[in-house]
Amino acid sequence: MTTLTFAEWVEHWGEPRLTENIVSSQKSNKRQWEKSKDHRSLHSFPAWELCLGPYWQESLSEWHSRWQRCGGRLCDGRMIASKWDGIWENLSNTFLDGLGHPYPPYARSSCAYWTAIDQDEAIVTGAISESEFNNYMAQFPHEPLKDKHGNLIPIELIQAALTELEEKIYQDGGPRPDATRTERVANKNKHREESFALAQAEYKQRNLERSRERSEQNAVFRLLEQVEDSLREAPSIHDTLQWEWLRTSVSTLTTTAHFENYPNWRARAWVACADLYRLTPDPANELLCLEHALTINNKLAIKRRIKKLQIQAE
Repeated sequence: MTTLTFAEWVEHWGEPRLTENIVSSQKSNKRQWEKSKDHRSLHSFPAWELCLGPYWQESLSEWHSRWQRCGGRLCDGRMIASKWDGIWENLSNTFLDGLGHPYPPYARSSCAYWTAIDQDEAIVTGAISESEFNNYMAQFPHEPLKDKHGNLIPIELIQAALTELEEKIYQDGGPRPDATRTERVANKNKHREESFALAQAEYKQRNLERSRERSEQNAVFRLLEQVEDSLREAPSIHDTLQWEWLRTSVSTLTTTAHFENYPNWRARAWVACADLYRLTPDPANELLCLEHALTINNKLAIKRRIKKLQIQAE
């Protein structure tokens, strides 16, 4: 969740980005508004919930106040109303900062958005009464279901298919076939909470893995710098402990996957390997390491050194 205020967001991203967000949101929500008159969509999702947006912090109490001033009722603290409710018009026309459209955002300083609310939840929360919903839907013509040949599908066949579907949903963890609206909403909320908890756990796990990967990567970067510093001091091959540490470290540095996106560092690791062979001395392997480093980064200042080794090898 964002911690930026509106002023901080604008200062960071600028007015052009704000205008772009407003226009983009209006286009998207305008399409939803235009589709809100479709009775098939209304039957399944007859309401919207106004949710505060993701870009910057907004005052929930301020929007609750605006909602109520426009004639809205809060449903357990949520701003839910039927799609045909006049509140959507009022939100943009009642206040001086309104943008004049019946869809979000309703103010320049708002990034609120709609979430569609299904029939069960709209009625259970009290946003719409059962009678209001039935009366509003009664104005639309009843269209009997037909098969691909235009023949009416018998009601018995439809009911059998519905019963089979409800049983399958129940077996998959949904509400039982004869559940009430309240029970169906409770079941949906339970699954929503479980999904949210699972998503949070996965998010935390990903963060832990990224943090561990960054720590391992930083350790490898520091190791290369330590190896380079040690090699500059020309350690004696008779110092067994230091020599073993150098060999192990160079082996790690030339095989690690942490340098995959950092070719300059990978090339430096192979130069360090060459420096180690120079101390042995082992000119043949020193040359091989330098040539490999040059294939990774051809801007390295090692061409004279390679040429010298090649001449010695002739």
